[in-house]
Amino acid sequence: AAVDAIGGVEVDVKFNMVYSDPYDNPPLYINIPAGTKIIYGDKSVEFLRYRAGYPDGDLGRIKAQQGFMKSAIKKSLSLKLPSVISAVYPYVETDLTLTDLLGLGKDAIGFSMENLDTVTLPGGAKTMGGLSFYIVDGEKTTELLYGMYGINLSAAADEEVQSN
Repeated sequence: AAVDAIGGVEVDVKFNMVYSDPYDNPPLYINIPAGTKIIYGDKSVEFLRYRAGYPDGDLGRIKAQQGFMKSAIKKSLSLKLPSVISAVYPYVETDLTLTDLLGLGKDAIGFSMENLDTVTLPGGAKTMGGLSFYIVDGEKTTELLYGMYGINLSAAADEEVQSN
């Protein structure tokens, strides 16, 4: 609904994405030809769910998803944002009213994409059962998050030990 509300999202499909899982509920059939294109609704879900064919495994999928999200956010942060919020609202469970969300949304109009950064949690790719997975390193993730919020990890650990 959100993708349709902004008139689709432009993506650069690096290779033909073809996959079928008739046992999924509902059955999943993906067929997206390579090339730069604008995708809508269900095709965007297919693009985001596609797992195979990336030379760097699940990291490639993560990069493709991040690129999709940046493109969608850039397109959403305009006067179209109220229509995106209205289109998505019926699918979200929240105690905020639609009026509340529209009020918050108007504050985001004009947000600069230079202020948006994506980070992949520290870890590494691992192939299991013929599928590529990304396994997060918990310790390094903790260090990353504490660093993002400017918290001294060793001081926080000392406080935790003293409170026990």
